[in-house]
Amino acid sequence: MKIIFAGTPDFAAVALKHLIDAGHEIALVLSQPDRPSGRGMKLTPSPVKKLALEHGIPVITPVTLSLKKAPEESARIHADLKAVGADLLVVAAYGLILPQAVLDCAKGIAALGGLPVRLVAVPTTSGSGSEVTSFAILTQDGVKHPLVDPALRPELAILDPALLEALPPRLIAESGMDAVSHCVEAAAAREASPVTDALAHSACRTLLRLLPRSFAGETAVRGDVHLAASMAALAFDNAGLGACHALAHALGGRFHVAHGRLCAMLLPHVIAHHAAEDPHPYAALAAACGLPGVRGLTGAIVRLRARLGLPASLPEAGVPREAVLEAETDVLKAALEDPCASQAPAPLTRDALQVLLRQVL
Repeated sequence: MKIIFAGTPDFAAVALKHLIDAGHEIALVLSQPDRPSGRGMKLTPSPVKKLALEHGIPVITPVTLSLKKAPEESARIHADLKAVGADLLVVAAYGLILPQAVLDCAKGIAALGGLPVRLVAVPTTSGSGSEVTSFAILTQDGVKHPLVDPALRPELAILDPALLEALPPRLIAESGMDAVSHCVEAAAAREASPVTDALAHSACRTLLRLLPRSFAGETAVRGDVHLAASMAALAFDNAGLGACHALAHALGGRFHVAHGRLCAMLLPHVIAHHAAEDPHPYAALAAACGLPGVRGLTGAIVRLRARLGLPASLPEAGVPREAVLEAETDVLKAALEDPCASQAPAPLTRDALQVLLRQVL
């Protein structure tokens, strides 16, 4: 079996070494470009590229593994991948990297060109859930485009807590709040069911309890957080999402703020908006988490956000209010056209999204 390996610099090298040590044939490695380092700004290869070259494995370097210039770049990558005749694409990647999540990019590369390989996902953050979903978020021209197709779902996901031991607190916070938002939106989405509720409720209970401990450096709980994040993703992949993600996609593509930060600031307002009409899904989620009703759920999320050091507004995240207002028309248009908007528990209007947007200014 020939394997193509793709990954971001740090933890991906650990996964690649496991494959090499186990005797697997690595036909090709996709690595990020060399990065400047040191006083002389000498270009230094990523750990993934360095390890591959040490073992005589060919390396190609897409531009940050991004499809920002798709389809030109994806076509070039496809030519390289097809030439090696591999039948397995293994992706070990952070889940939330701008401009493009590497796992989502690999999904796009495989899907857009019909590359006949099996996809194995090895997530190195606990949040995006791309390792188990039919979603891929691709950024082009400042707009995040959610792609949804069963063909984008990896054949196998490997959840290895060992890859999370050195995860920086910032990524724990951002990816973790993304996972929490998956739980909350899936629990209230139009296609929610008892099965997706069971996944969302259990995952949310775990995340609210253990994320602060993981953030504080308690590596022993990261396996449970990792599993909970994938459970949350399975919930939203089958139930849907909503306004939080529609707006986060629109804002993230425009202002390059980490997706988890945007979800953390938007989520309490989205809960309040929908709960005013139908509180039941949120009350049920709150009860499953041992919290006193909708306000208890919202309060727990606000406290968790503060404990993780995440901003409560766009200006706190470094985006000036004036810049958002200037781009408001485009942002609201992108949010309304986002597939997640149609999955919300109640129809979303431009006016409703505008209110939500201005609540984080």
